[in-house]
Amino acid sequence: MTQASRTNHSGTRIPSSSRGEVSQGIEAAIRQELGMQSNRLLDTTCERVESSIERLRFRATVGDVAAATGLKLNEAEDALKALAFDSQAVLQVWHGRGQASKWLF
Repeated sequence: MTQASRTNHSGTRIPSSSRGEVSQGIEAAIRQELGMQSNRLLDTTCERVESSIERLRFRATVGDVAAATGLKLNEAEDALKALAFDSQAVLQVWHGRGQASKWLF
């Protein structure tokens, strides 16, 4: 019995069962190439932001982190984006008055 497969752009046959593995491998390669984004932050900035995220029970807005750490809004946003990339956090968006987008770690 032959296993279902497809051919990628270079002509290599990829068994159907390994498609998920291939996409995970691609994602891992991209992350490895880009490196840990939080390594580009100052150690003290990273520690302050991580501590504030923990105190906020892993749900944090840019404003929450800026207020808790004393960072400027753009610095807090850059730090959140870096940590979110490294930890595969997601952005949760609320619709409605007085609601803000929060990063979930």
